[in-house]
Amino acid sequence: MREEFRRIGGDAAVEALATATDRVPSALRMSVPERRHRRVGMEAFWSSPSENVLDRATAMLPRLMYERLDDLGIDFCVVYPTAGLGFHRMQDTRLRRAICRTRRASPSGTT
Repeated sequence: MREEFRRIGGDAAVEALATATDRVPSALRMSVPERRHRRVGMEAFWSSPSENVLDRATAMLPRLMYERLDDLGIDFCVVYPTAGLGFHRMQDTRLRRAICRTRRASPSGTT
């Protein structure tokens, strides 16, 4: 995936990807007092287990969601990658734009 990001968005996109994907590991490397001092919240990861695995899979797999739209009574939907939800918070404008542009154009970002 990094090479695809580099091809589409250059080194800035690869740097932004590394920054975006290091938030949780970075927080886990800090002690609790350090996280409190720096005001770093611990992000949830799979915090809501599902008893209905089909619905959970539907939320995670765009093709399955597309196949189930009629069953769910949905006429129109926009699929947005979970990994992209935090990109708008990146402070560096150059990196934020690069990763958003790359993610949008990346086929691996849409499957």
